[in-house]
Amino acid sequence: MLNLSWLTMVRRKTVINRREIIASIGTAATLGLAGCSSSNGGSNDTAASETTGDTGNGEGDETESSVDYPTEEVEIIVPYATGGGFDAYARLTAPYLEKHLPNDVTVTVKNVVGGGGVKGTTETYNADPDGHTLMIWDAYQGVTQQIGRNVGYQLQEMSHIGAVTQSPNSLISMESAGISGWDDFVNRIDELNFATQGVGAISHTGVVLLGELTGAWAEEDVNFVHYGGTGEALSGLERGEADVFLVGPATSGLKVVKALNSEMTIMFSDPVGEDSIYHGVPKQYSGDLDIENMDQYARLTRFRRFFTGPPGVPEEILEIQRNAFSKIIQDEEFLQETSEKGRPIVNPGSADQVSEVMGEQFETFGSSPMKGIIQGVF
Repeated sequence: MLNLSWLTMVRRKTVINRREIIASIGTAATLGLAGCSSSNGGSNDTAASETTGDTGNGEGDETESSVDYPTEEVEIIVPYATGGGFDAYARLTAPYLEKHLPNDVTVTVKNVVGGGGVKGTTETYNADPDGHTLMIWDAYQGVTQQIGRNVGYQLQEMSHIGAVTQSPNSLISMESAGISGWDDFVNRIDELNFATQGVGAISHTGVVLLGELTGAWAEEDVNFVHYGGTGEALSGLERGEADVFLVGPATSGLKVVKALNSEMTIMFSDPVGEDSIYHGVPKQYSGDLDIENMDQYARLTRFRRFFTGPPGVPEEILEIQRNAFSKIIQDEEFLQETSEKGRPIVNPGSADQVSEVMGEQFETFGSSPMKGIIQGVF
């Protein structure tokens, strides 16, 4: 039984207070999905074919370092609770970071929960820049939170290492909604209820930004049902309280499709390179739609789990970290283990790629009217 405390339904910006709901979560309980989880038992063809020894910063080179690093325990901060995708990827990566760093040290994982990731990011940002504190985070969520909230850090200043996975988002709809594709979805936008994991989650901000960038709808056209996490959102979908759910990443979307009477209506990606991961699940690719700014939306909202550190980490230490990261994402044992545990390595990227996308996100989301929309959401 799941206690859905003070479920808040927002319909056309009208907040309706509801009594505490006690409901059986049924199939949703078997998913094990946390607020930002990612899971898929698929192959790692994309990771294996697109990953090279050079991560875009020269990290693939074997060079003699003049610094002795690491000299003590390395800690990876996860800004969410245990059990989610960020936590899983951090714990899967930790032993391989131990393996590929030059010195024999322990790598531990620490969950710092609070503020939707803000508390953990703040702790990482303020840590000593000696390379012994790392963090796993998502570019889209980090950027939109920095723009929309009063936070005490600047993501642009942090010392990025690389993205372990970059997966597209997807729009999941219940079969009962009978959505036939993008055009039908847009025409019925004000009839549908959108599940979110909470105010400010990508399932919330992503829908608002999609409408704004494509010009297909305005925020006031959308009926949001805000829940307290992914599990509660899935329960709401199962009970018929919501019809659609924007899921990031799409690997988590697969779990929803398999567990509920739902379908992947749209994947925000080009079809090239994706089907080997998503097993031919029926879907409409955004890359096949001739919609203004759709490609930009798909690129900027792609779910990127990246490792970073506090500002000011010396370049020699960063080079060691990036070199180790490059080896990890090519390690066959690592790729096999992540695939077997439902956390595939999808399109890993370099520190330069993370910085480039983050710069575009700040430029796009930080200017009018997008900035005002994001600030209004938070």
